[in-house]
Amino acid sequence: MAKEPPKLLEVVLESAEVVADALIDNEIVKSIPVVGTAVKLVAGRADLRDRIFVSKVQRFIEQLESTAKPDRMKFQKQILSDDDQKRRTGEAVLLVLDKLSDLKKADLLGVFYACFLGGHLDGAQFRRLAAAIDTAFIDDLESFLEHGDDELLSQQWRMEQLVSSGLTTPSAVKIRSAAGKLFYEPSTRGRKMIELWREHGPR
Repeated sequence: MAKEPPKLLEVVLESAEVVADALIDNEIVKSIPVVGTAVKLVAGRADLRDRIFVSKVQRFIEQLESTAKPDRMKFQKQILSDDDQKRRTGEAVLLVLDKLSDLKKADLLGVFYACFLGGHLDGAQFRRLAAAIDTAFIDDLESFLEHGDDELLSQQWRMEQLVSSGLTTPSAVKIRSAAGKLFYEPSTRGRKMIELWREHGPR
């Protein structure tokens, strides 16, 4: 994942009110149940938490702008015809965005939501990856997406840290090294995340 230059949070948030107004009329925001309503509620408010939320939504949406419109239209027809799917997916996006501890995670969530729109993930798979993004530490996630299926990384402590997110698991092939240290490997969910990231992530 490309590293971005350091930014002060104040710089990211300074135009949050303007961004919120623009997001209200954004076609993609309107197509995501619950999220559009949340953006309307925080628009025009100066609360810091609201500004942070708007910034997360903006970065999430930026990853979706490149999704082909036919994919979005197909998605809208499918999700809007299923009330339970509509509610669960919209709630998952809203709750995860609200809790994210790093703005970069909003970028990741956007990439995998775009994969969902394109039919590369079903609703349950997307929600599992969303939960993993929420749980994991961003530095560990970035390292995992870049090197996660590399055998040389299987003893790295970052791989152990990702077990709680469901992205890694103790290796069933190499249980321990000569020093008694556990080996870790991507789980089925983790391999899916790496595969989608390499195929659909930012270039």
